[in-house]
Amino acid sequence: MMEPLHIRWHLARPLIVPEYPIHLDGLLAWARVEEDRERGIAGFAGQEDLPLARFETGSGWVWQASWLTICPAGEVRQVPMVRRADEAAFAQDLAAGIWSARRKISSINLGSGRYKAYAFNIPTQWADHVDAFCVGDAERVKALVARITALGKLTRNGWGRVAKVEVQTGAEPMAWLRRTMPADCDLGSGWTQSVGRLRPPYWSGNQEVVLEPCS
Repeated sequence: MMEPLHIRWHLARPLIVPEYPIHLDGLLAWARVEEDRERGIAGFAGQEDLPLARFETGSGWVWQASWLTICPAGEVRQVPMVRRADEAAFAQDLAAGIWSARRKISSINLGSGRYKAYAFNIPTQWADHVDAFCVGDAERVKALVARITALGKLTRNGWGRVAKVEVQTGAEPMAWLRRTMPADCDLGSGWTQSVGRLRPPYWSGNQEVVLEPCS
């Protein structure tokens, strides 16, 4: 049964402040594809089979799932990081035939080019919690969000690690509406035209004119 749901994550580590909003349906699509992969099913068809209701217009449709909303527990903190190429691993992989080069490589230049080492800062923030809303099948949504162990970027380094997630029924029915929407929607004031995607995969370069909430 499809019903309004409220998902709340509690984090064990700060997360990297996202440059762009994170869509709940994008996370569920990843989890659904992982579910298929574990069953031996290859490909990305699972991202079109989410336990969510749809909202349709004349120009397209979206899953009824919101952006993630971060409730901060502190100020944004810039953390310095260094990006380096691992010369030893590079040479070992080349010798092992894991990858090949179009021309013979006898050295790696860490001062310029694609292997250049550099320092940079990443914006991080402790979150009291992170919320998202959707209209979907509570049990299936709960099973998929349980697969999401971290939120945001550089999760391989421990950022945004999830301590606990709660899926509650009885959410406000239209709370999912904070997300990108088809350009032909009549949503009144508080929306602006932008360019983006309506459905996963959000990393794809195929974009279109959409509506986004102003704040």
